[in-house]
Amino acid sequence: MSVAEDKVPNTPNPGKLGAWLGAAGSVVTIALTIWNVHTKDRIDATEERLKLSEAELHERAQEVEESKEQVARYAWVRSLFPDLRSRDSQDRTLTLALIRLALKPDEAKALLAGLAQSSDKNLQAAGQKALSIWPTKPVTILFYV
Repeated sequence: MSVAEDKVPNTPNPGKLGAWLGAAGSVVTIALTIWNVHTKDRIDATEERLKLSEAELHERAQEVEESKEQVARYAWVRSLFPDLRSRDSQDRTLTLALIRLALKPDEAKALLAGLAQSSDKNLQAAGQKALSIWPTKPVTILFYV
């Protein structure tokens, strides 16, 4: 070896270093792209579950509101029972009409059938009377002006 070669430090080739840095940068970019795709898929799946949960929550809230409305109707109908025990037939007729308006047809029919089986004579008479005039066909009302 010559003296000149001893003085030259052993340095890496800058071209090779750039190639290695470029390859490492590419690998990091690919890894981050894969990670981003994976993260986006997880976010999309979470958003979909969230939308389903919100829809289910909205449906349950609607069911709760319907149940509250139903309970309120039942409580109001229950408050009319003393009027059914009245001896005045007009009071009973009005009360039966209000019950039929407040309840759905199947609910009203079930209640009136139960009243018809009551041990209380006034309630029994009211239930039987209401069931006897229960329409078997849809009622058509004509208005004349």
